[in-house]
Amino acid sequence: MQVNRIFYTFLLVYLSCFQSYAQDEMVFEWMDDVQVTENKQLLTHPFAGGLNLPRFSQIDLNGDGKLDLFLFDRHGNQPLTFLNEGQTDEAKYRHAPEYEQYFPKLYEWALLRDYNCDGKPDIFCAENLVSGITIYKNTSDATGLKFTKMVDTLSGGSLPAYVALTDVPEVVDMDNDGDLDIVSFDPAGKKIVLYKSMAMENTGGCDDLTYITETTCWGDVEEESFTNTILLDIACKANTLSFPDPDHSQNVHSGSTICAIDQEGDGAKELLLGDLSFRNIVYLHNDGTENLAHIDTVDYNFPSYDVPINIFLFPASFHLDIDNDGLKDWIVAPNASNIAANYEDIYFYKNVGDASNTLFSYQRKAFLQSEMIECGSYSKPVFFDYDGDGLLDLVIGNRNYVVTNTNQYSGLTLYKNIGTATEPEFELIDRNYLNIPSMFNPPIIDIHPAFGDLDNDGDMDMVLGDGNGEVFEFTNTAGSGNVANFQYASNFEGMDVGQNATPQIIDVNRDGKPDLVVGEYSGNLNYFQNIGTPTDPDFDANSDTAFFGGIDVMINCCTGFSVPYMFENENGEYELLVSDEFGEVLHYTDIEEDLLGTFTLSDSSYGNINRGGNLSISGADINNDGKLEFIVGNIRGGVNLYKQGAADTTSTNIEAGISPYTVSLFPNPSQAPSFTLNFGQTVQKADIEIFSLTGKRIAHHSIENASSHQPQMNELPAGIYLVKLLLDDTYPIQLKWVHIQP
Repeated sequence: MQVNRIFYTFLLVYLSCFQSYAQDEMVFEWMDDVQVTENKQLLTHPFAGGLNLPRFSQIDLNGDGKLDLFLFDRHGNQPLTFLNEGQTDEAKYRHAPEYEQYFPKLYEWALLRDYNCDGKPDIFCAENLVSGITIYKNTSDATGLKFTKMVDTLSGGSLPAYVALTDVPEVVDMDNDGDLDIVSFDPAGKKIVLYKSMAMENTGGCDDLTYITETTCWGDVEEESFTNTILLDIACKANTLSFPDPDHSQNVHSGSTICAIDQEGDGAKELLLGDLSFRNIVYLHNDGTENLAHIDTVDYNFPSYDVPINIFLFPASFHLDIDNDGLKDWIVAPNASNIAANYEDIYFYKNVGDASNTLFSYQRKAFLQSEMIECGSYSKPVFFDYDGDGLLDLVIGNRNYVVTNTNQYSGLTLYKNIGTATEPEFELIDRNYLNIPSMFNPPIIDIHPAFGDLDNDGDMDMVLGDGNGEVFEFTNTAGSGNVANFQYASNFEGMDVGQNATPQIIDVNRDGKPDLVVGEYSGNLNYFQNIGTPTDPDFDANSDTAFFGGIDVMINCCTGFSVPYMFENENGEYELLVSDEFGEVLHYTDIEEDLLGTFTLSDSSYGNINRGGNLSISGADINNDGKLEFIVGNIRGGVNLYKQGAADTTSTNIEAGISPYTVSLFPNPSQAPSFTLNFGQTVQKADIEIFSLTGKRIAHHSIENASSHQPQMNELPAGIYLVKLLLDDTYPIQLKWVHIQP
C-alpha cells in the first residue's frame, strides 16, 4: 500500500507538469520555398509526396469560383488537394496541403459529387474495410471546409449498395432526372448494377439518399470470368445479384473501375471500364436510351482513334474539366495496389470535341507526377553531402520504380544541392545513383540508405538496409572534401533483423564510435553497439538490443515498419523519432538516462505529420538557421519537407494548429481499466486512440454525435498511457492517463 501511495504521488506530480498537445508540442510548417529542378525544368510542387493510385475529383477549395482538384490516393489512403491556377484552356495546378486536414479519414476509394444540388461536392467513399458506400455531406461555410457523415452503409434497396474495395464505381446522373445514381459491378465482378436515386421521385428535389437496385444487368452485358471480354445481349434475371463461386474458380479477376461519359450528347451514357490484370480501357457504346441502356459495340483499345490506354496495371478513369475550357477531359491512372506502375503513369487526354461529340486527344503522361519528386514507392530520404562542397544533398532510397512487370528496380535517387548555405536548392542528378542493382545478384530490394563516418577518416561512409533485413557496408575512399567514392565492403558480419532493415548511424552511447540503430518490419528497433575501434568498426550481432527503448510500433499483428531518426535537441540531449506503417511519427525522450531501459513516448503524432502509410523521417539543418528541417518519405514514393514552427498558444483557430475543444479526462489516475472523456460540447465525430509508452496502440474507438465517451478495455498493466483524440477532423489533442493497480 505504501508503494502504491508513493507511485500515486509521483504520478500526480508528473501529470501536473503535462499539458495537451496543442499547448506544448511542436507543429511543423510546410516548406514550399525550396526549389527543385529536373531536366532543367523547375518543379511546381516538388514536395507534394508522390502519386501512385489516385482518384480524381473536383471541388472549389478556396472559394474563387474555379474548380480545384481533390485527389485520393489509395496507396496510403491519402487525400491531396491542388488549387487551380490555370486560365482558359490551361491545365495548371499548385499543391495546397493546407486543405487536406479537413477531409475525413477515407479508405480505398473516394469521389466528390454534389448529391443535394447545393453547389458543394459531397463525398461518396468506401465504407471502412467493407464493400459498401459511405456518404459525407459537404457542410462547409464561411469558416472553411466541413464534412458531416450522413450514411454509414448506403442501402441499395433490399441489400446494401455494393462496391468492392478494389473497385472504383461511378456516381453520376445516369437517367438525367436531376439526382445522382451509382453504377458498380456486382459481387461476382461480372454484371453491372445500377443503383437509382429516388430523390426526385420522393421529394421532387435532390436532398434524399434513398436508393433502389434499378437493374443488376445494366446494358444487357456480362464480363467473362477469365478475361475482360464483354458478352452482349445476355439473358438477365432482374434485380438478382450474382456472387462469387466459393472456390473462386470462375472469378479470377473480380475488380473493375467504371467511368461514365455521354459520348454523343444523346443522354444515353457510355461506360469506360478498367479491369484487374489488364492494361487497357474497354469502351461500351450505348445505343439505348437514358432510361433503358443497351450496349451494341465494344472498343477494347479505347481510344482506338487516338493513343489507346496501355497502363500497367488495372486502369481507372475520371471525367472532369482539367484545362478550364468547359469540356470534360479524361484522366487515367493505375489502380492495382503494390503491383501497378508507380512512376510516370497518369495519363491526361484533352477533350477536343464539343457538347455533342466527346473526343479525347492524348496530351501527356505523368500528369502532376512530373511536377513533384517521385521515386516510385516507399521512399526513404536522407540528407548527405555527396560531393564534399559543404552543402547537404538529398539521397532517396525506395522499394522500387515500377514501369512494367519486367521494368522495375530498387535504387538510390540523387538530388544535388545547387543552392547556398542558407537557401538550399536541389537538382536531379541520377535516378540510379551508384547503380546499386548491378552490385547484387539477385538485386536487393526496398533500399534504405544511411550515412556516417564509420572508419574515422573524415568522409561519410554508407550503409544500406534492404527488404530481406540485411545491412550492407559501403566504404567511402574519397577523403574529406571530395566527391564520394563508395566501395562495397560487406554485409555487417551477417547482420539480419528479419525484414525491411532501416538503419541510422549515430553514436548512441557517446563513446566516440558510431553505432547502428535499425528499424524493421515487425515495428521494434535494434541497437547494435560498436564494439570495435574508431577506425575499425565492429557491430557484433551479439550486441543487438532487439527492443531498443522498449519501442514496438506493431499494429495489431504483425507489422510496424519502424524507421528511427535519433537527433540532438538544442540542449545537446538525444531525442528519437520513429515513423511507422500507420503513417504516424512518434516522439521519444528521456533516452540517455537509461539507454537499455524504456524511453518516454511524449507524442504519438509528432508535428501533426501523417502523409499516408509507411513514413520514413529524417532531418538536418539544411538552411543553417540553427533548427532541424525534416524530410519525410512515404508509401507513394514522394517526399514532404517541413520546418519547425511553434504553435500559437493564445489562439483557438484551427489553421493555427490548435484544437478548438477543451477535453477533460477522469478519473486520472484510475484503478479500473477505463476512464471518461468529456469533450466540453457535442462533436459530430470523435476518433480516439490509446497508446502504451512503447508506442503500441492499445485501443481505437470511433464515435459520432457525442459529448463524452468511456473507453472500455481489457485488463492492462499499471503504467502511463497516451490518449490521442481527433474531434471533428481538427488538430489532435493528446492527454496522458495513468492506470494504477488497486
